[in-house]
Amino acid sequence: MQELDPRVAARRKALSEQDARYVALRRLHLEAAEIARGVDGPELLARAGKQIDAWEANRTCSRVYVWAWRRILQEGANGIQKLAISDAWYARPLLQNSPFGFMGRR
Repeated sequence: MQELDPRVAARRKALSEQDARYVALRRLHLEAAEIARGVDGPELLARAGKQIDAWEANRTCSRVYVWAWRRILQEGANGIQKLAISDAWYARPLLQNSPFGFMGRR
């Protein structure tokens, strides 16, 4: 049996790790949606909104992300959940550049 080219093996490993990170991001955002439905929801959404405000004020994030995340937050928990389970082309980039990043640092 022929051994796998080391470059192919490294690429497969990197893709597997990337997929694992994406699954973790989906879980984090599903957790955010659950929190947003509860008593701590207003605080969570306000904190995410302040992060978006900072992105905009400091010009540290594309206007497209600012616009998209504002629309998602307007929908509250449902908007966050829809994004977390979406297979749309824009879901992965939005989950990677999220105003809920602070949740991963708890």
